[in-house]
Amino acid sequence: QGYLESGNQPPAQKLIIQNNLIFDVNYEFTGGSKLIFVPNGSIAYKMEVLANKSLTLSGSTLKGCQSMWKGIKVNQGATFTMNRSSVDDAIKAIEISGNCNVSLTSNIFRKNLNSIYIDYSGAFTSSIQSNDFYYGSLLNNTYSAKDQKAIYLNNVDHFSIVNENRFHDYRCN
Repeated sequence: QGYLESGNQPPAQKLIIQNNLIFDVNYEFTGGSKLIFVPNGSIAYKMEVLANKSLTLSGSTLKGCQSMWKGIKVNQGATFTMNRSSVDDAIKAIEISGNCNVSLTSNIFRKNLNSIYIDYSGAFTSSIQSNDFYYGSLLNNTYSAKDQKAIYLNNVDHFSIVNENRFHDYRCN
């Protein structure tokens, strides 16, 4: 498991991630940060925000290398904010589990199996607005591009999105 300390983060970070990255402190990746997830054999890695902690991604890029990565898991009680960032090559780019505070604004999701995956048996009230979802060939052949989903809902009683979210299909290009 990988752990980062909170405090004085540099303006932009470039990280090669070769393990799970667990946030048990409040943390922010600022503009220009780039996180690349490199597998260890067939093991894909993820980021995870623990309960009562917050993670913010602003102007950041997250992507896989050589194969897909698991994505970001936001646990019940956690806070996750992502704006003007991009997430590529993830199995579940953003996985929301339970009642948590999530804000996704003006992001780009490319070539993910599930860009936003919500598993919560209640009314989902977090904010998803002005995002772009792109479909296309996936990083490896483990999954089929025809199974791609922009937003996947499981057990959700109520769901609404505000403002314009755009969906693009370039699987045929």
